[in-house]
Order: sequence, then C-alpha cells, then structure tokens
Amino acid sequence: MSGHVRGSRAVVLAAIALLSVACASHGSWAPREPSIDGWPLGTEDSGCGAPTTDGKAVGDLVAIARSKLPDPRQEITETRCYLEGPYLSDGQQLVVRSTGATFIVVFSFADGTRKAIGVGCSVGGCGPSVPYTERPRDVTLIPVSG
Repeated sequence: MSGHVRGSRAVVLAAIALLSVACASHGSWAPREPSIDGWPLGTEDSGCGAPTTDGKAVGDLVAIARSKLPDPRQEITETRCYLEGPYLSDGQQLVVRSTGATFIVVFSFADGTRKAIGVGCSVGGCGPSVPYTERPRDVTLIPVSG
C-alpha cells in the first residue's frame, strides 16, 4: 500500500471519529440572554429578601453572594436579585428545576462593571452556586415558551 493511500485512509478515519464524537454530544447549552457571568437572569426579586421555610429565613442572599466576590473592597453601587432564568438547548428554552431555588445576586460597581453570584437555597439553608455550563443530567428540565 502506498504512503499516499495510507495517509488518505488515516484522514478519513480521523474525520469519521470526529463526526462520531460530535453526533454523540447532547447538543448546545447556553444561558438565555440577558445573562451575566454564565447566569441567565429570570424574574427580578425586588428587595433580595431571604427565602423562608415555615416562616423562618433560611439564608441571607446578599451576604452569601458578597462573601464570594473576588475583591470585597470594591465599591458596590447597586445590588439586584433575580430568579435563575432559562437556558437554551438546541433552540429550546429550558428551566432547571431541582429540590430548591437558585437566586442570582448581581452587584454593580463604581467602575461600571457587574458581577453575578448564584445562591442556591433549599430547606436546609442557602449557599453559593455555579451556573450550569453543560446540560445537567441530575435535575428536571422544563420547556418554556417565549
């Protein structure tokens, strides 16, 4: 077998392998806009109130998020809270549903930049969270319209 034929066969096999991997993936996954730092922003929670269970606060959203800021000395000019919004997967909007709720705390700074920190809350309390960077397998995904 000549070197040219062997080289062509290797290129074809490599292309088939790449296509197989691409087809086996679960498609696209991204936060729906508007988003900040990978978090899709849903409905604004005016007041950033602490979630409650049986009338008792389970966490201070702003304090938890503030503790995760890269530079806590930066001057904060505004703080807003949102529910986690939908993600886009292969053109479909999907809302993540799990055993709790995730809030996104958005800090605006004097220099004009913004930072979003997720805070996940459930019956046991609240703690820092990270956005989904790929389609999750351990939660329920609910299609939404709009």
